[in-house]
Amino acid sequence: SDAEASNFGILAGNGGVANSEARGVTYAYVPVSADINAINDVTIEAVGENTANSHANGNAIGILAIGLVKSRATVSPSTTAYLGADINAGGSLDVRARGVDDADATSRAANGGILAGVGSDARADSTPLLRAFVLDNTVVNVGRDINVLTQTFADADAVANGVSGGVFKIGLSDAFAYAVPTLDSYAGRNVSLQAGRDVR
Repeated sequence: SDAEASNFGILAGNGGVANSEARGVTYAYVPVSADINAINDVTIEAVGENTANSHANGNAIGILAIGLVKSRATVSPSTTAYLGADINAGGSLDVRARGVDDADATSRAANGGILAGVGSDARADSTPLLRAFVLDNTVVNVGRDINVLTQTFADADAVANGVSGGVFKIGLSDAFAYAVPTLDSYAGRNVSLQAGRDVR
């Protein structure tokens, strides 16, 4: 999202707020009612790609010029892959949840006057949830590997700029970026995992 505000006059003030959110939900699964027999590999993969971009700009010129600009970008998706059915396979079983989750927030405020005050605030949050699992009471028998994995690239960038020109100037710029993914990979209760090679 983008927001832009400009104001000119003896008393000039502006405020701009931009907010962008991405909260996608992605699933890949095999239900309990299925029955899988495969000669080679079996792959259950959920891939989520979520991006939020927020940009806010503000300008004010006057004898008294005051401006405040805020920008928010939030990415908080859920990506899930799971196996709920018994499986027999000659190759490997892969249950994977993968994500690329990017939040980018920028704010820029510029004011000019005899008395000039400016505030610029940017915040970016990237908090994806990724889960990969095998449901309770499932029997897995494969000739090679069993892989139950989650993987993400979570990125958050925040930039706040404030420019104030005048005889008396006050300015505050604040940028905050938070990127903390939650990854959960597991096998449920009473699950039987038999592999010719590795289980991970």
